[in-house]
Amino acid sequence: MPAQESSDRQDREPRQEERGIISGYCARINPQALGLSMQALLRLRTTHENISRALQMFAETPEIIAVDRVTGEDCFVVRVLVPKPEDLERIVDSIARLGPVTTSVVLRQQPDKPVSRQLVRRTSGVE
Repeated sequence: MPAQESSDRQDREPRQEERGIISGYCARINPQALGLSMQALLRLRTTHENISRALQMFAETPEIIAVDRVTGEDCFVVRVLVPKPEDLERIVDSIARLGPVTTSVVLRQQPDKPVSRQLVRRTSGVE
């Protein structure tokens, strides 16, 4: 990386952090190295009176690593990370107390795409 480009980034990053554009930095954990080789997406359809209970259950279940509240027939899509099918079964059975659950086992996860400069320019003019 050219020195000028590095200097420009060093000047930009603190400003982007202050404005909330950069919200943090993190290490990436390899789940398979920890024996967590099975991922699944669970869709839960529930009622409004169970929304708080569902969110509480998700927060208390360490195998649930991501939660999205969605529109449509389902209310939530959660990502689960477990070592073996029996663990997935236990989580599905637990969540199913709140409503119908649809389970999809992840065969392969593609890397997340970063937010591109093109998208940033298109939406906010920020660079």
